[in-house]
Amino acid sequence: MNIVIDTNVLFSALYRPTSVPGRIIELALEDEITLYAPDTVLKELERNLKDKLDYSTDEWNKNQQALPIEWIQETIYEPQLETAHTAINDASDAPIIATALTVDAIIVSGDKHFHPLEKDIVETYKPRQTHELIQDLRNP
Repeated sequence: MNIVIDTNVLFSALYRPTSVPGRIIELALEDEITLYAPDTVLKELERNLKDKLDYSTDEWNKNQQALPIEWIQETIYEPQLETAHTAINDASDAPIIATALTVDAIIVSGDKHFHPLEKDIVETYKPRQTHELIQDLRNP
């Protein structure tokens, strides 16, 4: 299962590894799911961890390298941005939708802008819903 994950889910996973978002990361580490995120999430995550949790550059680098995420550069998802902008009011979230369209993935976000999208072009789930979906797929 391909999943595009956003900043709030990653932040929660790093802040509380035993949380549902933490379990999603764990499933990716176990190769049960594949996680993707646009480069904008990478930048926002770095800023949030340094500002809110006082991560040093070294701590950030170690965490970034350990995360089981394929970071997608804008040049890859850019062809889908125009379509993505039609689906969400918050333009800063369009790269997440564009990435999902590019890699054929669902989106996992706790952000209310994704629930529901303005235009239903990709499936969106909250972290708990995603965890339940994965459990259902594992135990049919």
